[in-house]
Formats: sequence, structure tokens, C-alpha cells
Amino acid sequence: MISVALIVFFGCGKDQVAQGLALPPITDTGANTFGCKINGNIWTPYHEIGFPLPLSSDYGYDRFSFMKIFSINARNGRMFQKSWIELSVGNVKDTGIYFINNTSIPVSMTYYDEVKDYNSYGADNYVRFTRFDTIKKIFSGTFLFSVRSDTSGNPNTKFRITEGQFDVH
Repeated sequence: MISVALIVFFGCGKDQVAQGLALPPITDTGANTFGCKINGNIWTPYHEIGFPLPLSSDYGYDRFSFMKIFSINARNGRMFQKSWIELSVGNVKDTGIYFINNTSIPVSMTYYDEVKDYNSYGADNYVRFTRFDTIKKIFSGTFLFSVRSDTSGNPNTKFRITEGQFDVH
């Protein structure tokens, strides 16, 4: 009885995060965490064999636009749930909120499943940087966006990505 109370009191552990049953804790230490909810369902990066990496990030110059770009690729290779999320924000220099409809700061948010691409739409899509440390290369923040089908099929297929969080180095 005491052990059940302790589990309920202390909440989820690392095993629940690893199994995709809970979002990782919000941190800003470069803990290499990422998670969100897709239409209310928890989504975290995972890959059984370790390659491709379930979570990768980069901050550097784009060879085509010559602009500094921050990007994250998160992949989930769980059985019957293969999908990935890409976030990309250009011209970021500090913490703050970056909306997808800002023409001076290009923001791209995409969700992919095994057969379709879903690109962001709507005015409330954003990435919020709570830590943007280019010296230690630690980038943390939150995000929220909506996507809809961008390929053949039903263009009304939509997903809402909420409670998004990342802490990468």
C-alpha cells in the first residue's frame, strides 16, 4: 500500500518516459529531452537500435540561405507508430517566442508518419526558446502547432501538437 502511494505521489519515472507513457520533465540543462502530445496522445522520440538517432539538433548556417538555423529532428520508431517531427527556426539570436507567420524569421514545423507529410498552418503556431546558449550549445523551450495533410489523400486530416518541449545540446 505504501509503495502504491509513493508511486502516485512522486509521479512518473524515466521508464514511463522511455516507454512513451509520460512526457519528460521540463528542463534547461541540455538533458537531450523532447516530447509533446499529438491530438492528446503522448509522443516521445524512440528507436530500438539507436540509428538513426531518435533525437538530433543543430545550430549553424544553412548553405543555401546563409542564415543561422536552429533545427530539431525527433523520430519515433515504435511498432505501428513510426513517425517524426521536424522543427526549424531561422535567424534566432536569443530567447523569446517565434511565430510561424513571422516573415522575417522563417519557422517550419512538420509532422510525418509512414506515408504522409503534415505541414503547419494557422496563426498560433510557435516555438518559444527559454534558453538559447550558443556558447554551451544548450537550447531549451516549448512549442505548439497544428498540421494538416500536404500530400495526396484527405487534406482535412489534421493533428494538433500541444505541450511540446525540448532541451537539447
